[in-house]
Amino acid sequence: MGVDLNAIIGHNMNVNEIIRLPQLIDNWTEIAQLGEFRMRPSKWDCNYEMNEKILMLIWEDWEIEASNSEEKIFDNCIHCYFGQIDVYRNCIIVCQWNHKYSNLCYPERAKIIFEINRIIAKKLEQSIILYVPDSAFPTSCLTDEPQKGKNIYDIIAFGIEKFGKPPKPVAKAIEYMFFTDDINSELGELKEWEWSSETYWEYKNGKYVLKNGT
Repeated sequence: MGVDLNAIIGHNMNVNEIIRLPQLIDNWTEIAQLGEFRMRPSKWDCNYEMNEKILMLIWEDWEIEASNSEEKIFDNCIHCYFGQIDVYRNCIIVCQWNHKYSNLCYPERAKIIFEINRIIAKKLEQSIILYVPDSAFPTSCLTDEPQKGKNIYDIIAFGIEKFGKPPKPVAKAIEYMFFTDDINSELGELKEWEWSSETYWEYKNGKYVLKNGT
């Protein structure tokens, strides 16, 4: 399955602070200690110097589906040694280099992914992380919500309204393809599971359907 894992994290940064985010990321040394990374400086994914005016125009383009930023709409992405971060007005979306959702099938890989995102959330003074796939499952639609300028709590509320409340704890919720992680709680014991598991979703007529869904 070519399904990626997205972690959506809120932020309270102003646009000036966000412009300097690549430099801040390079100071998050706790992440580098979690694995063998190919270290490189973090940078905006563009061939020019990102500034406040351009970033604001990019956000407006995403939010109103316009084209005021002269085709720079995808440049709100920061590449760093542990993956990439798409930056929106009220949230970021983190996609690590171990980006396949299926990495969560294996406890040791899952633990590192969770720990990295927990460090990022803590650095941004946030406590809740929202996890969703980027495709295949209907819950992937939640990835579009940060692009609209929504905050993390409105996105979670929208997800609950559409798909029901995700189960707890994280170890049980992973297979739901939409779940939250509170960084102030214990992760608990993660278990190995099969990607083909139909605990919550079943594949019918070419698409995934939530079992007992609303």
